[in-house]
Amino acid sequence: MEEIRATPDSKKYPETVFPLAHASLSLTLYTELALVLYTQIPNALQLEDRKAEFHRG
Repeated sequence: MEEIRATPDSKKYPETVFPLAHASLSLTLYTELALVLYTQIPNALQLEDRKAEFHRG
């Protein structure tokens, strides 16, 4: 299998672009994860409260 090597003219972007892109992608994913957790955990807790009330009542 041939190894593909980057030549200077095939580098369209400087090395600094990729860490920034990676960081912004990570930030987006973490933000979405935080929003999902922030919206879903209270719903789950309310559901547990309702189950407990149902079994008590």
